[in-house]
Amino acid sequence: YLITARVASTYYSYVLQAFFRLFRIVFYKHKKLQTFPFIFTLIVIQWFVGFLIVLPTPYTNMLGMFYTGAFVYHIPLISIGFIYFYIVRYIKKQNTLTVQQNRRQANQRDLVVLRRIIILLGVLLTVGLPTTGLYLWYLITGYSMPMIYHVQLCTISIGMASLPIIIVFIQY
Repeated sequence: YLITARVASTYYSYVLQAFFRLFRIVFYKHKKLQTFPFIFTLIVIQWFVGFLIVLPTPYTNMLGMFYTGAFVYHIPLISIGFIYFYIVRYIKKQNTLTVQQNRRQANQRDLVVLRRIIILLGVLLTVGLPTTGLYLWYLITGYSMPMIYHVQLCTISIGMASLPIIIVFIQY
């Protein structure tokens, strides 16, 4: 339960980061969306949701598997992808219009950061692929591997351990 809740909190923290970038780039005139109390409230909600939506469900429960997979893995990644796609489209549209020079430079910097974040999202996507593959294997064959929890723990541990290293490299 704690591993899945940690993964859910990690994915939802990247959703929160995507929303922060959306507020900063697209809704930059709405300063209330960028205040500390508002962001802090979103962080508390993110942690609460991360631990609440992950209910301990065994791999043999099909509905529980779909629920966990959807809310921990698929919904956050789809949300992040949609938000960043919208931001990139907005920045490209802004570059064609007459925009102040300093705003255009800020948009270009944000575009570079978004490209780096997309690399990070690729890593987050690959962290969940072995577990998703094992879910599919169970659905197709009806056979649950005895070591499924160990494989899941190993892939998530490697992915989460490599995440800070990748963040350091994409920052520079």
